[in-house]
Amino acid sequence: MNNTEMLANLRMKLDEASADFFTDVECYQALSNAQIILMGILPIDVLAKNVASTTTSTGTLSGTTWSVTRPNMVRMLSAIFNGYPCRRLQNDNTRIRASLNTYLLGLLTDPIVYEQDDKVVFEPKNPVSNTATITYIPTPSDIDASTSSVLVETTHPAIVQYALAELLKKQKLYPQSANEYGLFIEMLKVIR
Repeated sequence: MNNTEMLANLRMKLDEASADFFTDVECYQALSNAQIILMGILPIDVLAKNVASTTTSTGTLSGTTWSVTRPNMVRMLSAIFNGYPCRRLQNDNTRIRASLNTYLLGLLTDPIVYEQDDKVVFEPKNPVSNTATITYIPTPSDIDASTSSVLVETTHPAIVQYALAELLKKQKLYPQSANEYGLFIEMLKVIR
């Protein structure tokens, strides 16, 4: 379904054929928020199959800064450092790694990558070779009258469902919002 069909579906579920209570801008904003939430919830392998396109960035690292500026992205899908796929850490686990948990240390043949502030950091530092490639999903434009979702069509019912829950919550219809959010969670189970 395209963006106007998503809006019509959302309005049908709200039992609002035209912009009586919620403006089109509010509905499109709820759909945009739902798209970002869905991109954050889906497991990376499922997300990679359900996004229309990804972006790959390759760069050379030098000096003592073994990081690159974090691109405007929703999620990093994969990273390769010096030809080896990287294990991803949730953040800079310096204190945990200081406890000698060797799993969290990066090796030349088993590097790690993590996001820290506005950087994507690679370890270990290698003075010989220093090529890094990241594949990520760029932050999408908001869904509006002329911009469709970057996710494939099979995810659109879930986007509409989350937007519905968000708008009902905005109306302070908390029990109905919770029910619709529960249906959204059920819809996640069938997205593959």
